[in-house]
Amino acid sequence: MEKIGDFVLGRVVKALPDRDSYLILINGTQPFAVLPKQYADRPYRVKDTISAAVYRLGEVYSVLSQRCPHYIRRISESILRPVMATGEVRIRRVATGLCSPFVKIAVESDEGVDPVRVCVPYRQSYASYTRLMVSFVRYSTDLGRFIRNALAPAPVDRIRRIDVFGEEQMARVLVPAECKGYFLGKGGLNVALASKLTSMAIELRTEP
Repeated sequence: MEKIGDFVLGRVVKALPDRDSYLILINGTQPFAVLPKQYADRPYRVKDTISAAVYRLGEVYSVLSQRCPHYIRRISESILRPVMATGEVRIRRVATGLCSPFVKIAVESDEGVDPVRVCVPYRQSYASYTRLMVSFVRYSTDLGRFIRNALAPAPVDRIRRIDVFGEEQMARVLVPAECKGYFLGKGGLNVALASKLTSMAIELRTEP
């Protein structure tokens, strides 16, 4: 029996129009699962092979996803295995969004090593598994610093102040008015994923 977060390989058996999903034949004790089209990385045809993660267990079929943090973490563990095996890089958190074209992955290293620089050469390998654009973020136990890092690729050097309210699990970030759009990102996705990655509700404030 698969567990939530398990990485699976399978083959598309048929489309299920009533579920807006694909029926997937996978290995294991429960041979069939469904991949909802909203959780699929791309359109598929019968006999296509896929990889995914178990997103939810169901009474009839398990539900798979290629857009959930579990899946991105599993493929990252495979792609980054050379630098993870040596302890040079550790994956701390993953944030994805259902409609987001990109994903943020928080990585850390021992002091003196830039984990983002170590991971960037592996970024092109993600194309074998996903169409999502991968953005590596330097993890920090300092919440203010982590929030700043998570808001990239917005111009984080333009941040004027970050106020963190730990008990409320929120942070207020002050930025110049002309930069707010960059921090929000298209459809608000950049700040939304930064909030997910840091587990803090990030509120953008502006001043002239």
